[in-house]
Amino acid sequence: MAVGKRREWCAIGLIFAFVSVSGTTLLSVAAPFVFGLAVMVFAFEGGSASAILKLRPLVFLGTISYSIYMTHFFVARRLLDTGRVIEKLWDFDLITPREIDEQHVDVLGTQLWHGDVAYPVFLAVVVAVSYFTYRWIEMPGREWVKNQVHVRPRGMRQVET
Repeated sequence: MAVGKRREWCAIGLIFAFVSVSGTTLLSVAAPFVFGLAVMVFAFEGGSASAILKLRPLVFLGTISYSIYMTHFFVARRLLDTGRVIEKLWDFDLITPREIDEQHVDVLGTQLWHGDVAYPVFLAVVVAVSYFTYRWIEMPGREWVKNQVHVRPRGMRQVET
């Protein structure tokens, strides 16, 4: 493997190490520099990591990533709400209160393996909902903004160059 092609994997390793070590410490102020370096490394798209990121499923996830960001919390809350409704309707324990980092958190399931089942379901629902919000909200919104930018306001005259 040539030195140039290893740079991407080194950048990925640097990111994982940085995130693991910095957390919420003062070191985290270096994040823009670390991630900026990673962006520069990946900008050339010359390594095997870039080739993996060009795979169709990953390109699809990248395309809908903003919708994923916007919908994931909503979907998580609705899944917990659904769990609470099931608990009340069938007198069935489905939600477990836990304390994580001194904060009360409700999780789906009463056994650890329940989370192993719930998480892929959560991811599938997030991707499905995000596809529809991308297709029916984000894309039309983008087109609308693009059309508004190309429309010149009345009374404005074009400056000749």
